[in-house]
Amino acid sequence: MVLFSLISRISNKWVGLLAVSLFVFNPYLIGYYSSALPYSLAMFFSMLSIWFLVNKTEDNNKKIIYAIVLSSITASMAFLVRYNMLPLLIVLWFFIFLRWRKLRYLVYSVLTSFFVILILLIPFLRIDFQYTMIGILAMFGPLAPAFLLGEYSFTSAATQFWGSRLDVLVSVMTRYFHLWIIFIAWLFFVAKYILLKLKNRNDLVKYIKVVCKKNSILLLSALLTVLFFAAHFLSFGQPAFEIYSLYFAPFLIITVSLVVGRAYNFVKSESTPIVSSTFIYLVVVVVLLVPFSVGSFNYVDKISNPLHFSDSDINRVIIGANFLKSITTPDDLILTLDDPHHVFLAGRYEIPPLINKHFTYRESNNTEILKRFNFYNADMFMKWANEKATVIVYQRGILDERLNAIGDNRDFIIEDFKQILQDKFELIGSIENVYPRKYTSGISIMDVYKRKK
Repeated sequence: MVLFSLISRISNKWVGLLAVSLFVFNPYLIGYYSSALPYSLAMFFSMLSIWFLVNKTEDNNKKIIYAIVLSSITASMAFLVRYNMLPLLIVLWFFIFLRWRKLRYLVYSVLTSFFVILILLIPFLRIDFQYTMIGILAMFGPLAPAFLLGEYSFTSAATQFWGSRLDVLVSVMTRYFHLWIIFIAWLFFVAKYILLKLKNRNDLVKYIKVVCKKNSILLLSALLTVLFFAAHFLSFGQPAFEIYSLYFAPFLIITVSLVVGRAYNFVKSESTPIVSSTFIYLVVVVVLLVPFSVGSFNYVDKISNPLHFSDSDINRVIIGANFLKSITTPDDLILTLDDPHHVFLAGRYEIPPLINKHFTYRESNNTEILKRFNFYNADMFMKWANEKATVIVYQRGILDERLNAIGDNRDFIIEDFKQILQDKFELIGSIENVYPRKYTSGISIMDVYKRKK
């Protein structure tokens, strides 16, 4: 609704409907934004912050201030949901100043943001000031270690090879390829006009001012798209993952929708030049190919077979979750070596540090600090399996691989875990084909073990 309302206020309801369609036609986005994950909440607040700035009463000072304050509040809340949203907050400050050219508006925005962040962080600062500050400063890389304790390292030592990063980058580009084509074509279109205007610098300045005034939200969303894409996929200081595309995807959709709206206006104009028409035809053709593009690429892991939805990856996970729910109780504490989707959808509890098991595992022996920061090591994992967990769930056939990742390839970890499983647990159920295809090879089976009474 926020996306539709935002685009409709800028353009019209048909362009708003196009934006929603571009969103709905991408099963990857639907799969994650409809789940209980922080990405959906962060994107909701991000789009809402832009929505408040679409103010048609430019001459009403009071309403402009209200819009700026509300936008700053929601952008700050997006930042508190995911610290990765800091660029949004900073860009909005500059956007507010450049749009209205009044320093006091910038001051209102900055003060509101700091006030909201401080108020909402107070409970966390009181509980553990150092933990909270590390969570924020971790975004700035070299600053974080100065606040750490002893040998403990907040950031993972994992590195990403060029081949792996290239695979992720290609996947992200193809997953949204129809959007990228329109986005890049629009950039070339704008660059062409700027080059034509370079002959007369006065005309160029006037042209840029007019374009910025009439297309401020379009330029804002385009800038945010570039910033979030570059920060998560072109920065080699940290590994890149496909899921990070959730940070820029909504802004990319906003940009593309508004570009298509502008293209439609060009089509309606009698004086549309041939070069513009060529660009418009390209846009129309790509938009028409959206449904086919979504179903054509193997990178779309949420709906592997668009012609057979009953065997989609989403349905597979739902079937597994329902099975897990049927043979466990709400009082069970589950230790799973798989991703947490089955446990969450089943409404069951999982040992918290294992929710992001690949990111929260550390080799450190300082158990107290690991507990404090909600991380774990191999010894803690074995203790949970031996004493805490009432249910253990894993995918048959990859147990050794998952345990090796947790136990630093130490053979006794695998032997000890299997011994615990044999002595203290019993198999209570198995079910086939409940894992997404990208995590399986052939028939996948979930095994569920219950602690013996």
